[in-house]
Amino acid sequence: LYRERQGALREALAAHLGIEHEVLGGHSGLHLTVRLPAAYSDREIVEQARKIGMNPGALSSFAVAPRAEDNGLVIGYGNTGAERFAGLVRRLRDVALGLKGSRSGP
Repeated sequence: LYRERQGALREALAAHLGIEHEVLGGHSGLHLTVRLPAAYSDREIVEQARKIGMNPGALSSFAVAPRAEDNGLVIGYGNTGAERFAGLVRRLRDVALGLKGSRSGP
């Protein structure tokens, strides 16, 4: 069941995230780590995603002294049906793109 869910999440990220990313992990546990470019603040994405009922984790919050490469999301798949991932990933994309678009500067 969890192997199926992980595969579905990986497929949804590849097909629907629309943002350069790198998927890490998956050898154990019930989450994937998705590294994002620094232009997409993981903490801001998480803050906004939680307002719409989603609960990703900010990868940078796990670092004592976060670096650019520590920017990303920790996404659990243990309690979410595989059929929901495409829609949820599109919602994350919309949150991330909306935040990037609302920033001034580079």
